[in-house]
Amino acid sequence: MSANNRLFLLPYAGVGAQVFLPLRKYLPPDISIVLLDPPGHGARSGKTPLTSIEDIVTDLINLHRQEFIGNFAIFGHSYGGRIADRLTRKLIDQGLSTPSH
Repeated sequence: MSANNRLFLLPYAGVGAQVFLPLRKYLPPDISIVLLDPPGHGARSGKTPLTSIEDIVTDLINLHRQEFIGNFAIFGHSYGGRIADRLTRKLIDQGLSTPSH
């Protein structure tokens, strides 16, 4: 990954993506973290939670569409991994930029 890369992070079920904030101290300075909170979690706790992965992925793409450009990677832990997989597939299906990792 080259300079100005983004690492999108999806948390496990029931928590906000801020659980990943301690990772910052282990990453090179050219990688910026983007926390992906599904509605109802973390920074988006005031939003109505969604009950399907498809709805969550659509919501995240709509919210972060302008950030899914250039070099980026998506990481999800546990349930967040399932969302990351579906998010990547939907980016491909829609002809949008896809993650390098």
